[in-house]
Amino acid sequence: MPHLDAMASRGEVFRLSAIDPAGSLEAGLLGLPPGEGEMALGPLVALAMELDFPPRSTPFAVAALTLAEGLLGSPTGRLGPEMLAEVGRVMERLSSKSLWPFWKGEDGCLVWTSWGDSLDFPPEKAVGQPYRDVWPQGDPDRPLQQFIEDSHELLRSSEVVKRLMEAERPYADVLWPHGGGRMRSVPSLALARGEVLTVAGGDVKLEGLTRRVGYRFLGRSVEGREMQTPFADRGKATIGVYPEFSRLIVHGLLDEAAWWLREFDARVVGAFEPETRPSRFVLVCPSATSMGLTLRWDSEQIDPTQRPLRPDVLEETKVPVRPFAGVCADALLPLVEEEIA
Repeated sequence: MPHLDAMASRGEVFRLSAIDPAGSLEAGLLGLPPGEGEMALGPLVALAMELDFPPRSTPFAVAALTLAEGLLGSPTGRLGPEMLAEVGRVMERLSSKSLWPFWKGEDGCLVWTSWGDSLDFPPEKAVGQPYRDVWPQGDPDRPLQQFIEDSHELLRSSEVVKRLMEAERPYADVLWPHGGGRMRSVPSLALARGEVLTVAGGDVKLEGLTRRVGYRFLGRSVEGREMQTPFADRGKATIGVYPEFSRLIVHGLLDEAAWWLREFDARVVGAFEPETRPSRFVLVCPSATSMGLTLRWDSEQIDPTQRPLRPDVLEETKVPVRPFAGVCADALLPLVEEEIA
């Protein structure tokens, strides 16, 4: 990785603490301290979809799943445009006085027009379980339970779903509300900074929180294990998020991951051209369960550590450990001549 190696030789490489359990990856990436910007998935989806709904309400995320013999399952692959459009039509039919459904692209949100707490299970925990054992329970339980059963009835009778099932193509026949919660107050980072930063990559949670703090969001990462090269899309953003590398590692595609990293080095790091004014490049590699690594380079770095950006640095006890959210917040401080001089 010639460009990262060159930056490391002139910059600083240090260890990064695991993401604080009181915080989140998304809040930390935006420079928010632990405890600020944390909210349930439902409100974040509503923010990402730019929905307008009553302030005293409870948004839920909605996942499109399958239901057979009372057991929840996942679609066998990515749902196609025809299936997604059918889900949107069914969502519209399920609208009621107390439940407002919204569907846009691949995102679903269900707004319960009251405040309340509900015990609900995300799809990754609900799949494989009898749906009545894990469906929402709490203040709004009955309307949500009825929503789930009505969605199954409507989708099962849909000609689109029947055709996809016969063709053994990915389909969904039940809608699953989860991640319900209240909208929380979050500092306006754009107002505090006096500048609107640009964020590219990440998921719906990062998009929702980005919009909440007043920053601009340019597009999400694409889920899946296929090779993706989003370097031009995100390389010019103030905050570029690249989950593709770790996904390849998780799927055991090590040769592809090595190729991806070389491309990142050439097309993102290599394309970073400092101007005459102060410039900064910070690569943050966080983990929720263990320490990570960070490379920080300033255009006028005075005392570089000259450590390599290599995994064995994690084992060096003399290398400083710094908090994830704090490192991100410092990286986003405005660049001024006096700061670096």
